[in-house]
Amino acid sequence: MFFHLAQMKPASSVDSIFYKLTSYGWSGVNLFFVLSGFLITGILVDAKGTENYFRNFYVRRALRILPLYYGFFAGLLLLSPLVGGQKAAKGVQVLHENQWWIWTHMVNWLVALTGDFHIATPLSVGGWWSLSIEEQFYLLWAVVILLTPQRKLLRLCLALIVASVLIRFAMVAFGASWAAIYTVTFARMDGIALGAAIAVTARSTTGLGNLKRWSLIAAALALAGFVVMEALSGTAYEPGSTLSIAIQITLFVWLWGALVVGTLVAMPGSFLQRLTHLKILRIFGKFSFALYLFHMIMNDVFLKIGFNPDSGFVIGGSILPWQMLYLGCAISLSLICAFISWHLYEKQFLKLKAFFPVPKRSHTELLHPPAISLCSSSDAASLPKKLSP
Repeated sequence: MFFHLAQMKPASSVDSIFYKLTSYGWSGVNLFFVLSGFLITGILVDAKGTENYFRNFYVRRALRILPLYYGFFAGLLLLSPLVGGQKAAKGVQVLHENQWWIWTHMVNWLVALTGDFHIATPLSVGGWWSLSIEEQFYLLWAVVILLTPQRKLLRLCLALIVASVLIRFAMVAFGASWAAIYTVTFARMDGIALGAAIAVTARSTTGLGNLKRWSLIAAALALAGFVVMEALSGTAYEPGSTLSIAIQITLFVWLWGALVVGTLVAMPGSFLQRLTHLKILRIFGKFSFALYLFHMIMNDVFLKIGFNPDSGFVIGGSILPWQMLYLGCAISLSLICAFISWHLYEKQFLKLKAFFPVPKRSHTELLHPPAISLCSSSDAASLPKKLSP
């Protein structure tokens, strides 16, 4: 959100440092992919072999994503010309011409083909490329989990990670656009596959304990890589350098993967455990989908009412106070819209999830999974139901 909304031109060295930090905000989507791979794979592995495996998974995903996604897009098509003026009307016309890409969750491929996030996807719809990758992942991964034996699942995840990295750098070598490298499904599989690998490892007999050391090494190497890149290039994000983007995507995938592992194995009362349990983060997590959609249009909304996101008042030699005011207003309005969307719209569909239950594992089970394979059949029969094979 800071990356998309912090657009004013810096007026001092302090401003430049702030914008340097916010420029890394594009990497949030990598964390999104790792988390999604971890959570969805865990759901599917736990549900494998249960009754209505496909029905329950697909219906639950549809209830979470489709009502808001389609409702928001329909609202964009209908309302933008009424409140946005001529520029918005032209944008809606372009969306009408390319709408089948959006209805079918193929925005990432449209962006890749055009090499741009605005030409064929105005009104911030280009930012939905990550949602398209998610939907493609949901569609295929349930089948993959069902057909792949448990013992081979981790190897498959690792193979997908390697393949994704190789595809990304091959695209650089063959001169693909930075937008294509950034959004093509096959070049972005490693984040989801790494999250999936963490979920599979968490359900092995050793659990996540053995991953802790490796996650620290991965995080250290990723951070060292960023230091080297910063020293060599002097910039955090270079849209014109496809090699820089490919490297940074790779480093961020491993950094966020390490953070997910670190969060899961964090000791009770530790800084990381307390940080990730902050109420404000839980609020953002609860409303995250609507926040993602609504915040994308805030620059256009505030520009329409005369609050220019590209310029502001310099106060005491710095643009930062004005920028922070803008960020506060834009994020607050996004939260208000997301809150209303959740309670009046999304939650009504999510109530139906109760009719399509899925098995769940506790945090303790992930850290220390029961060694059921070492039990005799009579011993297994005496285990609590939630721990039985």
